[in-house]
Amino acid sequence: MALTKEDLQAIGELMRKEIEPLKVDIQGLKTDVQGLKTDMSEVKQRVTKIEVIQEEVIERVTRIEVTQEEVKQRVTKIEVTQENAVLPRLQLLAEGHSGLADRLDRLEELPEQVEDVQQTVSVLKHVFKGHTHN
Repeated sequence: MALTKEDLQAIGELMRKEIEPLKVDIQGLKTDVQGLKTDMSEVKQRVTKIEVIQEEVIERVTRIEVTQEEVKQRVTKIEVTQENAVLPRLQLLAEGHSGLADRLDRLEELPEQVEDVQQTVSVLKHVFKGHTHN
């Protein structure tokens, strides 16, 4: 049985009807794939930005750690200086002040002593005047 031209055309038409939904599906898949490519490109860009930011954060943290170590070293130097230089000097100063406090205590007694001496001199003057006029 040989196929006629009309048979072939009818078969062609049936095939087109069957193929048309496949073409639509394939076009939809192409669109979806293109959307996925676009999304992946955006994801790649975001990941790249995140990596750059991560590197910046690592650099900043490293600088902070270096600065922190420098501060620790300076604090240690300050502590050593305080212990070896400042505290002994403060101790000497405090000891000097205790001597000054003793002197101040004695100076507080001085006005009374001066008053006693003045009274004694006054009495001696009076007695001496009395002896020199006779």
